[in-house]
This record gives sequence, C-alpha cells and structure tokens, in this order.
Amino acid sequence: AGNQSLYSFEYSGYWSQIKHPKDSLIVSQMLLMDNKPIISPKHKSVAIGSVLIDESAVIHESARLGDNVTVARNVKIGVGCRIRNSIILDGVEIKDHACIINSVIGWNSLVGQWCRIEGTTENITILGEGVKTKPEIIVRNSVVLPHKELSGNHNEEILL
Repeated sequence: AGNQSLYSFEYSGYWSQIKHPKDSLIVSQMLLMDNKPIISPKHKSVAIGSVLIDESAVIHESARLGDNVTVARNVKIGVGCRIRNSIILDGVEIKDHACIINSVIGWNSLVGQWCRIEGTTENITILGEGVKTKPEIIVRNSVVLPHKELSGNHNEEILL
C-alpha cells in the first residue's frame, strides 16, 4: 500500500470460498465428481458412487460408503457401517453398525457401535479431533470440539 504497487497470482486449480462447515462437503463432492477417483480392488465392493478411499484404510466388506465419501489414512470401518456424504479424517475408527451421514469426523476419533452421527445438508455434524462416542448414541446437527467423550445423545448443540 505504501509504494502504490499491486500484485497478483494466477491460479489454475480449484478454489472455493468455505464460509460455513457445509461448504467443505460441497467442495469435496465437486472434487470427487470431477476427478473420478479410482477405487482399489480391495475396496470396490464397499463403494457406491463417488468415493475416495486411502489404500491404508481397513473396511469390512459389509460396510457401504457413498455417495460423496472421503476416507483418509489409517481409518478402520467395522461390520455393517453406512457412511454417506461425509469426510473421515486420518486415524478414525468406526465401530460396527455405525451410521454417519452429512458429517466430518476429525482425526483419531472413535465412533462407537450402533452410533448415528448425522447432520443435514444445511447443518452438518462435526466431530473434532480425538472425540470418542460411547456405543448407541445419536449426535445430530452438532459441533463437538476436540478431545471430548460423548456418553449421551446430542441434538443441535455446540459441545465445548
């Protein structure tokens, strides 16, 4: 400003403004649709639609992922899990029969057996890093800050 100069940078890749948490799932969906990731043979049977799964992920053959799901490194997904329109970050463990819809699950989190973690397309659910849920709980349209342990149901809450 002091020297009356203007600088610019021409960028040719993807760019999107992310103002709200829901925007992260929208951008993920756009990238998955455009890039059409190749699913490895070991994960082919669990993927439905646009899905990106890291090679290191361990997913039970009865789980179903998609449409619009990204699974990062060292993730473990148990028997009968269902994940749709969600981002699962590094080191997450999802126990048997859990259901995750319209959510972002933070690094090294643990989702207990038969848990339901869900948001809407307008109000997604976010579990921060290192969050642990006890079995059989429901977390809807909520944001959970890092390193919390949830033992009860939560609906439209911000858990500090």
